[in-house]
Amino acid sequence: MKAADPSCRLSIADLHPLFGPLIRDPVGQMAILCADERARPEHVAWLVAWLSAAGLIVERASPEQHDAAVRQTQLLTHLVLLSFAKTLSPSGERYADLLPFRTPPFSNLASFAGHLLGSNPGVYANIQHQHGQNGREVRRRFLDVVRSLVETFDTGTVPDGEKEIRAIADRWSGAEVSECRSMTTRAIGAVNQFEKRLFDLKRNRTLCVLRRLDQPRFHVGYIETIAADHVRFVEVVKWLSGGALAVPLNDSTVRAYARNGIRFNKPRSLEIKKRTFEVLTDSECKEWIEARAPRKEFDVNVSSPVPFSPTVWESWVPRICEGVERAGFINLYRHRAGPFRVLLRVRAVAYLDLERTRRTIETFASDVGSGWGPASDAEYAGTGTVGR
Repeated sequence: MKAADPSCRLSIADLHPLFGPLIRDPVGQMAILCADERARPEHVAWLVAWLSAAGLIVERASPEQHDAAVRQTQLLTHLVLLSFAKTLSPSGERYADLLPFRTPPFSNLASFAGHLLGSNPGVYANIQHQHGQNGREVRRRFLDVVRSLVETFDTGTVPDGEKEIRAIADRWSGAEVSECRSMTTRAIGAVNQFEKRLFDLKRNRTLCVLRRLDQPRFHVGYIETIAADHVRFVEVVKWLSGGALAVPLNDSTVRAYARNGIRFNKPRSLEIKKRTFEVLTDSECKEWIEARAPRKEFDVNVSSPVPFSPTVWESWVPRICEGVERAGFINLYRHRAGPFRVLLRVRAVAYLDLERTRRTIETFASDVGSGWGPASDAEYAGTGTVGR
């Protein structure tokens, strides 16, 4: 770079993102910036601000500081993971066989080892080789430490082992140990949160949506059982023509679909690996199901204390009624001194609860009908807000 810019017109900086393409979100990830001595401060500041706006945590370092640090955080770490994976392989037990006996340390170490093995081997081989003599010294130090530990545990007593572990801990400050324990707690907590979500869904028999990570599909139904590496899932949906999806949300929904000639098949039981799916949140689940539900038009006849304009009905009914996406005004009439009645045609999900929808509309009309006048009508027909 310097040879290509002898007049020093450019600001030169090395950027090392400390994560790979399998990380879906850069927020919270580290990036090391090694700026050339000729780099203009305003250029570096712009780059740091741009990266930080994307959620990256940017640290400045010299090339020497960077290389010394990554020999520990990358070269040594990858060597440990590869050693663990290679030691585990000849044991004769498959990873899946060990899952029922997993501990948090095993789960985390195996997860990172599997992540490494499933990535580009050339990247990791290059990291081991690019540090030259300094890299060889790190690997030799690792071997010496392993030999020392093996000697202690092979020939020593339990107190000897305790003494060795305490000696290792003494080289770490209390703050360093606390920081590592905190990171471990967060990592284990994230796994526990996923397992707790599965447990709650199973215990309450809550309808849920699973998004597959290994294929472009979703499953809708209930979690029946939970094992170490998979769930038994009961799928209850019925796919309809045109890509619509009928879901038996409750008994009322089932009856509503039956009135429209839609009957559900016998539930299908599936075994789904935990690593292949994520669970949509409750709000995502509701939106996903509603977006794919079949649509139908219904005529709704409601009473109203005042004669709202057609625009008011057409504007507000879809906003206040769950499952209604469009409303059309048909007629307004009145019998003698009785209340006004309005006939609407709504386009909504096929399982729409008509009685509930009618009550919602009449409550809306009653709440906002007092003191109604032309100005109020104009407000509600436009962008005014309901005062409920």
